[in-house]
Amino acid sequence: MIFSHWKLKLIAALLASVAWLMSTGRDYTSVEKEVLLEFEAPQNGIILLVGGKPPTDKVYFAVELYGPRAEIDKLDGKALVGKHRFSGISVEDIQEGQTRPVVVKLESIRLTFEDGGSLAPAVEVRVLEDPKELHVEIDRVVGPLIEVECYLEYTNKQGPRERRERITSPGTEKGCADGFRITRFYASPQKAIVHGPASVLKGIKVETTPTHIGDLRGRVSRAVRIKPYVDHEKYGRVRIDCNDEIVINVEVAELLKSRKLKGFPVRLLKPIIYLPIVEIQEIDGKPVDPKKPTVDLEILGPGEKLSDILPEIHVRVYLDLTGSDSLGVTVKSLTVELPDGFRLSGEPPSVKYEVKPITE
Repeated sequence: MIFSHWKLKLIAALLASVAWLMSTGRDYTSVEKEVLLEFEAPQNGIILLVGGKPPTDKVYFAVELYGPRAEIDKLDGKALVGKHRFSGISVEDIQEGQTRPVVVKLESIRLTFEDGGSLAPAVEVRVLEDPKELHVEIDRVVGPLIEVECYLEYTNKQGPRERRERITSPGTEKGCADGFRITRFYASPQKAIVHGPASVLKGIKVETTPTHIGDLRGRVSRAVRIKPYVDHEKYGRVRIDCNDEIVINVEVAELLKSRKLKGFPVRLLKPIIYLPIVEIQEIDGKPVDPKKPTVDLEILGPGEKLSDILPEIHVRVYLDLTGSDSLGVTVKSLTVELPDGFRLSGEPPSVKYEVKPITE
């Protein structure tokens, strides 16, 4: 039986072998993969949005890969990256404050392996996304001079807990040693050259990185950098670059406290040859004793030194008549001399006086 009709059996075996070989060589299959999308911005350009999202967010799209099973099996465990270059696009013609929209077809994006290499030519790629395109916004990079805004931080200790709080304006005692306050802080220089998207940098201020302070008693200067990003309502967090070094200057002074001096005598300052009689009638609109005129003063100064002031030694109040030769009633401010670091609370008192001629 084995050898009967052997010719027909041989032909059947040959046909089966050919069919098996042909089916084996045409063993095709497919697989779906997530592809990480990477864009390379044009020269002197920057990407602001990809499909309505900031480029800082990773963008993926799905593809179906179809080809010989042997090639498809090689893709197991390998990550794919889709790279796209905006070649031939010039950003120089973008109007100031605007961006350039570009539509990118996902089918035209070249796929590569994350660790290098490309897909085999026999593998076909079909994009599964719908729509199969992305809208990208491109802007040009500019380097304008922009105003710098700075602020301070201090550690607020509340029992066992600590937290950092921001100081945005002078005149506060926060972050200082007891008895001191911040009188001023500012950035130097107050403007810096910043590189970034033209539509984002137009009409904004850039911030320095936080400057931490604590137990301040005097002036402090500290070098900081411009924050490497700005937050934009449409584009999210946009990266910027600034190579200028900024110095934050913090000026601190002692807290001023007040002290009242009541019934302080007012003296006359006049040359020896000035003979007419001078009669002080009013001080700040209130009548005074012409023979013993006195005035109430309120002085401000560092709290720890204010109590050391001796009125009759450290303070002088007088009516300066040097260079005056006119008779009659005159209104003039008193001269008040105080030690360094002290000042009057308010304007110097106003005095009304009369110069009378000497009668025989």
